[in-house]
Amino acid sequence: MKYGVCGNCLYNNKTNIEMLETIGEIGFDYMELPMSAMMAMSDQEVKEVHRRQVASGVPCTVINNYMPGSVRVTGPDIDFKKVEDYYKKSLDITAMFGAVKIGFGCTGARNVAPGYDFDRAYKELADSLDLAGRLAKPYGVTFMIEPVRMQDANIIRTFEEGVDLAKYIDNLNVKTLADYYHMSSNEENFDAVRKYGKEWMIHFHLSYPNFPKGKDGVRSVRNLHGEGEGSLMADGGKPYYRTLPSLEDDWDYSEMVSALADIGYDGTISCEAGLIGRPFAEAARKALEFCKKTWG
Repeated sequence: MKYGVCGNCLYNNKTNIEMLETIGEIGFDYMELPMSAMMAMSDQEVKEVHRRQVASGVPCTVINNYMPGSVRVTGPDIDFKKVEDYYKKSLDITAMFGAVKIGFGCTGARNVAPGYDFDRAYKELADSLDLAGRLAKPYGVTFMIEPVRMQDANIIRTFEEGVDLAKYIDNLNVKTLADYYHMSSNEENFDAVRKYGKEWMIHFHLSYPNFPKGKDGVRSVRNLHGEGEGSLMADGGKPYYRTLPSLEDDWDYSEMVSALADIGYDGTISCEAGLIGRPFAEAARKALEFCKKTWG
């Protein structure tokens, strides 16, 4: 296994350039950095992020937080040239960092607009990702469809739906990833991962689903009453319901661990969480300790 940490959720979805050295000191195998943030930077600013990433000694092999909602890939507001231009420029940046995987969650870009035909939106999303895969092939980059929790997405919400879309696209440079937090929020089991993961899953996101406890003392997403991710990630002084994992967690990870073992998964696992204003270094060290203790 290779263990990494996401740079998109550390502090309010910024690249958090001051965190790059900390990631290097902790000893992660790689980092993920957010493309949408870097696409909003000047070329010089992107070069500075790259310089400090290289200096950290930790490679950036995965890209996340890929596309903003202002670049639509479904619905009546699609600008196909804008989408293609975004893919091309972002792939140049991806190549600069040496990343080989791009996670495509991007609910703001892909969610189906109210009243819009779902089947049409599905085909538009598939066509867009097929284009992405074709453009990524010369770079040796693979796009990964990321299913997103039902509270935030209205298209491609479960791992099996992600696999179905990848099959429909039928492009070797378009695969899937699984996100433990989104799966836990959906109350998904790992049957689909066991069935399809060996062929289609090339990346895994790991968080501690720190859901509130009910009167029965059991943590459950149902106790969130459908709150969206934006609210859950807000820095309002309330507990975070997606935090970095640790050996101290009040949560049973056994099904996840056994499912990954069942498919012989030995790829990349990224720890991802909201930590605005929280002590990142301490939480990240515990997350890496959890990974090494769990998988070696």
